[in-house]
Order: sequence, then structure tokens, then C-alpha cells
Amino acid sequence: MALGPFTMTPQRATVCDFSFPLHHENFAIITQRPKLESDISGFLKPFTVQVWLLVLASLLSMGLAMTHVTWAEGSIFGLAAKNKIGRAFLWVICTVTQESSHWLPRKDGGRLLVVTWLLASLVFMSSYSGVLTAMLTLPRVTISIDSLADLVSQSSLPWRLEVGVAMLTYLKESKDEVRQKAYRNMDPPISLLLPERQAVIDGEYAVISDEASMKKAMDLDFR
Repeated sequence: MALGPFTMTPQRATVCDFSFPLHHENFAIITQRPKLESDISGFLKPFTVQVWLLVLASLLSMGLAMTHVTWAEGSIFGLAAKNKIGRAFLWVICTVTQESSHWLPRKDGGRLLVVTWLLASLVFMSSYSGVLTAMLTLPRVTISIDSLADLVSQSSLPWRLEVGVAMLTYLKESKDEVRQKAYRNMDPPISLLLPERQAVIDGEYAVISDEASMKKAMDLDFR
């Protein structure tokens, strides 16, 4: 019978027969509690960068189309108008932001563009307002480290393990690249989690610990 930091691995299974495990210990990553931080760019979050670029392209396209149509209508029907480009682009921006505008095309071609852009602006602003309201009503707390892969892919927060735990052997002998990286790049192990939990609370490092120690630490300091 083996008791202690001795885990079942495929390599060991080739030379011995393991009995059915009586107890299985799960491990977890313990980090500083995430904080809700203010974000001055939050009004851009409802849409992705690609969507915002498409919106910008739509503004430019509609502004150019309205300028061309009003110029063509002026040439055909003899309508004089000053600063066609400025008025057309100002109308496009005012419409998408749901602001009133005193300028409107006089003929059917321009009015058709007006109806099309009004419908598109209504759909866009309704979607934007709905998503933004939901984000403000229920703020999201981003958890930057949610797995072992997340832990090893960042460099701002070091991590440690407890001395003598089976996870050290498991990570060392694992053929998985993520687990190998977790073993190679970790800081020196700590003796126990509970005496060192204040450092975890202060955000000095993360700890890969067993489930029992994790629950004990959470019960003492993360209420």
C-alpha cells in the first residue's frame, strides 16, 4: 500500500497494478479575489472592434451616398444647395445618434436613403442601448485566471505549490505542455497554504492547492 505524494500515472501503471482509489484529492488554483474596476471605455464594450469598424464604414458610405444623390438631384432639378458634403455627413451622424436635423433631401432619391438610414439607425441604437443597459445593470467581474492554462500563459502573477503534495510529482512527470510549464516556471514551494494565505489575499502570488486547504482558506478569509 502506498500512502502520500504518490499518484497513478500511465507510466507507473505499466509496471504495477493499481487498486481502486479509496480517496481522490482535487486541486484548485487560489488567487486574489477579483475586484470590480471602473472602465472609462465601457461605452465601447457593447460591440466588438469589428462591429465598430463596420459602423464607421457605414457612416462614411451613407454620407458619400447622400452627398452624391443630393448633388445629382440638384443638377437634374436645378436645386441650389450650399455645402452639400457637410450637411449630408452631419445629417448621417445626427440620425444615428437620434438627434434632430433641420436638413432633409427634397426629392425621392434622397428621401429613400433617409428611410433606409433611419431604419438602420433604429436597429443599431436599440441594440446598443439594450446591451449597454444590461452591462450597467449587472456589472461583470472578469476572472483572468480560470484554468491552469490561463495561469501559465500570464506573467504578472507567480504561482506556488505546497511542499510534499502529489501535484508536484504529477506536474513534473506529466507529458502535457501546460502542466510541464506550470512545474518549470513556478516559484519555490511554500510549506502550507494556511500560514501563507495573506500573501495570496494581497495578490503576491497564486497557490495550486488541494481542495480541503482551499475550502479552509476560503472559510477563514474569503467570506
